[in-house]
Amino acid sequence: MPQYIATDRPGLNMGPWRFVVAAVLISVGLFLAWPWIHIRLLMDTAPANLIEALVFPTGGGQARVESIYAWTVQEKDCRVSWSATRIGDGHLRPAADPVLPLAEAEALAERLRDAGGGRVYFRANDPAGTAFFIAAGAPGETRRHDIGLCLVVTGLLALLLRGRR
Repeated sequence: MPQYIATDRPGLNMGPWRFVVAAVLISVGLFLAWPWIHIRLLMDTAPANLIEALVFPTGGGQARVESIYAWTVQEKDCRVSWSATRIGDGHLRPAADPVLPLAEAEALAERLRDAGGGRVYFRANDPAGTAFFIAAGAPGETRRHDIGLCLVVTGLLALLLRGRR
């Protein structure tokens, strides 16, 4: 039969559970934030301007939305402008152009035009070949990486901050 020791200190004393909770928070946070961490480690980023969002009918009442965007990169002694058409998804990966019903495609193109810009992610050794664009307010845009980073910080604080002793 376990013995319980009464304490007059108020508050929750988590003891070893603090490490378990912190490990779970950090693990889930890293899982959610991984796309952002991966993209920040491997790719460069720059603000981009949307040149045009085009709608191409594909038949059967469907249409493909293609965005053309441009960005400028500062090189050693000059500025170089690039343009590309590939878009990204909410997980910060290159994605295929969306194929939607015609009315939705027109609405999406209009929203992209209204947003006017966003961020472009690219590899420095091949900007035009690896670039993809995340428009401000694009469908699929997610804040899961923000939530993940908050969970990681919360888990680290749980490890660092001790309870009352």
